[in-house]
Amino acid sequence: MYLDGHFRSQTSEDALKVLDTVARLLDTVARRDKEGMRALLVPGGVSVRSRDHEVQVIPFADFPDLLPGGTAELDERFHDPLVRVDDDIAMVWAHYDFLVDGVVHHWGTNILSLLKQSGEWRVSSIADNGRTKARPRAWDRAETMAP
Repeated sequence: MYLDGHFRSQTSEDALKVLDTVARLLDTVARRDKEGMRALLVPGGVSVRSRDHEVQVIPFADFPDLLPGGTAELDERFHDPLVRVDDDIAMVWAHYDFLVDGVVHHWGTNILSLLKQSGEWRVSSIADNGRTKARPRAWDRAETMAP
């Protein structure tokens, strides 16, 4: 995940560790590494996602199995993540693009909740609202970010 120098200089060490966990999760998607993904997810966690306004609830036990097969290049990119950390809980809110072979397949907003267990950050839940239609002209990542 790309983090510019200004963002990095304004971010706490804990927040950077949270973002590192998210980056490792995105890497497991790119590598189709189901076991690596499972290692970063809290057992019993859940993904709630809306794809073009159709809601699905997916237990983390099944979540890695949703990775598509094949040889297409997968790349999920987070933009301008907002990170909040309080002791052993954290959240990351970010716009994202999910690309397949370099072409945007869907895009939207991800919200990840994380817990620190035995000193390691793990993802406890994911919510996202992926859309496959073209972005509206008024949609701008920077304009919709919280201060």
